[in-house]
Amino acid sequence: MTPDPSKLIGSIAPIDLLDGCSPVVRRLLHVVHELVDEPHEATDAKTAIALYCTRDLGLDPKDVDDACDELAAHTQRLYPPGTVGHAYRVLLRLAQPWQTRYPLLETSGIIGDHHDDDPAGPEQVGVRISPLAHTLLPLDRAPLLPIGLLNGGADGAAVVPPHNLSELWTALEHVRQDPDESLDDLMEVLPGPDFPTGGVIWGTGSVRELYATGAASLVVRASIEDELQGSRTRVLIAGLPPGVLIKAVVAQIRDLARRGRFPLMQLEDLSTETRVLVVVDAPRTVTTEDLKALLFEETACQRIVPCRLAFHADGGAVARPLRDWLAEAAARCTPAWRPKAGPILDRVPPLREIMERGGYESPLFDLVDHRRTKILMA
Repeated sequence: MTPDPSKLIGSIAPIDLLDGCSPVVRRLLHVVHELVDEPHEATDAKTAIALYCTRDLGLDPKDVDDACDELAAHTQRLYPPGTVGHAYRVLLRLAQPWQTRYPLLETSGIIGDHHDDDPAGPEQVGVRISPLAHTLLPLDRAPLLPIGLLNGGADGAAVVPPHNLSELWTALEHVRQDPDESLDDLMEVLPGPDFPTGGVIWGTGSVRELYATGAASLVVRASIEDELQGSRTRVLIAGLPPGVLIKAVVAQIRDLARRGRFPLMQLEDLSTETRVLVVVDAPRTVTTEDLKALLFEETACQRIVPCRLAFHADGGAVARPLRDWLAEAAARCTPAWRPKAGPILDRVPPLREIMERGGYESPLFDLVDHRRTKILMA
C-alpha cells in the first residue's frame, strides 16, 4: 500500500532549533514515549515503527508486518521516505553513537556499529528514550539546550554540524548574558563543530565563515597518528570524518596496495564499539608524511563537508549566523540552572550571581564529556 503523500511531511524537512527534530523524528520519539511508561522499561523497535507506520503514514498493518520481516535480511538497503525501512533507519540513527553525537534513544540488541552499520531486524532490537533525552527534552517545558545545534542533522545536500555539549552550553550562557558578544569571544568557548566520529577539522577560517554567515564547507580529515615501529612506517587511524564507515576505509587502503600505490605490510582493524583504531604498516621506504598524504587524497580519510546553520523557521530552512540562533535559543530554552533548594526558576540567574553566591545546580553537569573533533590551523 502506498502511503498518503500528505503524511510524508518532514521526511526531508529541516530540523527544529530547539528539539533538533524533523517531523518524522519527532513522531517516532513520541511513539516511543507513548509505548514506554517507565525510564527503565523498553519496547521492541518493530512495535514502535509499526505504530508509527500504521497511524502516522496510514500503511496497512499486514504490509508493515511483512516489511518488518523483510528488514531482518535487508537492513542495509536504501529505503525512500514513507516506507517501513526508512522509519527503522531513522529510529536506529537516533541511537547510534557514530551517527548521533548525543543519542536520544537507548537500544538493546544489534544496532550495527561504526565498522559496517549492519543492524539486526526490528524484532530483535529493544528501544527506549535515553537518560540524556529525558534530561534535555523534558515533556512539560522547552529543552534545556538547542538540540538542533547539539546534535545537528541533514539539510538537503548540507548538514547542520553537531557541537560539544559543554561548549554549546557555555556559548548559550554567554549570549544570554551578553547578546552583543563578539564572534571572536564566542569562538573562545565554542571553537567549532564536534562530530561523533572524531576526526580533524582542517582550518579555523572555514569555521569562522560558518559561524559568521551561516554557511561554509569544512575540510574534515581522519585523525592519523604516527608511531615508531622498528623497520616499519606505522600510522594509526584514530578518528574519521562524519558519515565514513571503518570498513570502507579498510577496503580503500587494501585497494591502494593492490594497485601498487604503496607497499602494504600489514593492515589491522582494532576498532571497538567506542573507538576507531586502524593500524597501517608500510616499509620504511615510505615516509609517514607520504603515507598520510596518500590516504587523505585517495580514500575517505578526507571529506569536504558542506555545512549550514539552518533550522525550520518561517516555513523553510533559513541559514543564519551562529549568534542569531544562540540568541533565539537563549530566549526560548528552559533555564538549565536551578536552586539547590526551592522551585524551578522562571528566570535565568546572572552568571556573576551563580559564581559569587553559589546555591545553584544544573543537570547538565552530569552530561558533560570531552571534545572528539580536533580543530587545526590550515
